[in-house]
Amino acid sequence: MTRKLRVFELLAICIAAATVATATTDSRRSGAESASIALSSMETRCPTAVVEEKRVDMQFYSGRPREKAPTNPALRTELLQMAHKDQEARIALIRHGMSDPEYIRRVKEIDAENEKPLKEIFKTYGFPTPAMVGYGGTNAAWLLLQHQDQDPAWQRRWLKPLTQLAKRHELSPEDYALFVDRVRVNEGRKQIYGTQFFDGGFVMKPTISPGHLDERREAIGLIPEKEYECILRAMYNSKQAKRPR
Repeated sequence: MTRKLRVFELLAICIAAATVATATTDSRRSGAESASIALSSMETRCPTAVVEEKRVDMQFYSGRPREKAPTNPALRTELLQMAHKDQEARIALIRHGMSDPEYIRRVKEIDAENEKPLKEIFKTYGFPTPAMVGYGGTNAAWLLLQHQDQDPAWQRRWLKPLTQLAKRHELSPEDYALFVDRVRVNEGRKQIYGTQFFDGGFVMKPTISPGHLDERREAIGLIPEKEYECILRAMYNSKQAKRPR
């Protein structure tokens, strides 16, 4: 098993939800269970993808600066709490079916609730760095920013800081690629790294130069698209199987 498989943000949600300090015992258990089911399915159905992900993870973590005590632990806690609410809503959506209107509405409500405080945080501090809030806090800030789809222009404002974090190995290639593609798709443009798919299936959204997609992915430290899609299918199928009928 990789140190942390983050090839898709909803899997990151399941893993992170199990580790947020403010989570209840039940939610920690359910988050860990969700991650375990998904990872087990991946190892069975996508052995090559798992090997590839281990390789790129080792490359990333070996080059990442050692984490130090955050200079703003209160902000770290606030970001983790906001991210926990975000992730809890999305875990519920996965479990009850990605088209369930009640859970879709709840996800949108959480994103709307997070918008104002998140923008205030970014206005005051800029994008929270690992030095400020630790890697967990930075990942939470990234996750929350990802979900502010109603304001792609504001999302784009933070592309440069995130690019700098990625260059310093303080943001994973997966997270960086997801953000770049998300912003481009939200702006009605073609994505670069092939991380975004249409709802309800595994059809990739429009991508520039598809024939050179794996070259671009490899250049920033991502596994091949075929292996990435295998992991998506394994993750979604494992969750759908657990859904009440």
